[in-house]
Amino acid sequence: MEYCDGLDLRKYINDHKNSNSNNFIKKDIFYHIILEICKGLKEIHKNNLIHIDLKPDNIFLTADLKVKIWDFGISKQLNNVNKYAQTQVGSLIYMAPEIINKKKCNNKVDIWSLVCIIHELCTLNFCFESPSIKELITKIIECKHEKINKNIYGDGLQKLIDSLLNIDYSKRPNIDEIIKIVYFNIGTLTLIKL
Repeated sequence: MEYCDGLDLRKYINDHKNSNSNNFIKKDIFYHIILEICKGLKEIHKNNLIHIDLKPDNIFLTADLKVKIWDFGISKQLNNVNKYAQTQVGSLIYMAPEIINKKKCNNKVDIWSLVCIIHELCTLNFCFESPSIKELITKIIECKHEKINKNIYGDGLQKLIDSLLNIDYSKRPNIDEIIKIVYFNIGTLTLIKL
């Protein structure tokens, strides 16, 4: 086990939301955190694992904003013969439609969770919200979510979110494609050096 000297991403989001700041996460910090999460997810997928319960509560930030993904309690190991898993667990707000619909799934369920986190970091609100579980499930399955503020994060990020929030998991980009898109969106931004 490794000590993490920072806080979890949930607390980071909540602290930011409750602060008197500009009410959004600075673009360079946002992209730094997303890139760190993507790199961690790439390692997980490279080892034929599906995390299944990727959410801000399971992502820790060190004091210098390095990301540590933890809680592999419900993760699934895939093998070369069977590249799919069957599961019905995870946090509903970050759960991919294929899990809700009780279909076989692959590591693209983590991509769905990742985009829910990206959206939450942009808006400081859940990607899918509803007072009832039934309505929440309908919103997820129909992919009804609020759009991000393009003036802050750019049109390219909304396009990435829309491509990742695809009901057909085979059409969701894989983690390598996402990393390329994130690097492209960073463009002339200089990643923070802490």
